[in-house]
Amino acid sequence: MERHDRSQARRCRALRRRKRRDGGGAPCRDNGLLVAVRGGGHNISGNAVCEGGLLIDLSRMRSVRVDPKKRTARVEPGVTLGEFDKEALAFGLATPLGINSTTGVAGLTLGAASDGSAANSGSRWTI
Repeated sequence: MERHDRSQARRCRALRRRKRRDGGGAPCRDNGLLVAVRGGGHNISGNAVCEGGLLIDLSRMRSVRVDPKKRTARVEPGVTLGEFDKEALAFGLATPLGINSTTGVAGLTLGAASDGSAANSGSRWTI
């Protein structure tokens, strides 16, 4: 984490403590601090992170658990399509999700697909 990011995180934690003490609220939003969340880290345009804000980096959360009997998977937010495909293929399973192996599964699942297809599917995929 860069020095700038650490100072923003400290600022947000201090605001959170003050809000807790003073009673509720959303400290980052209430004080104009932008918040961005990084999952798989794939964003060609580079607008997924914010300048001068708090970045919540989930990219190291990379677990994939496949249940071949139910044909489902539990995927943490930092997993990319390539990592997901590797685990699913070990059970002879696949899913029509995305077109680039470096794309994060979380972003697609939450509706970040450029064609909107993931946004209509919710967060449940059958593999």
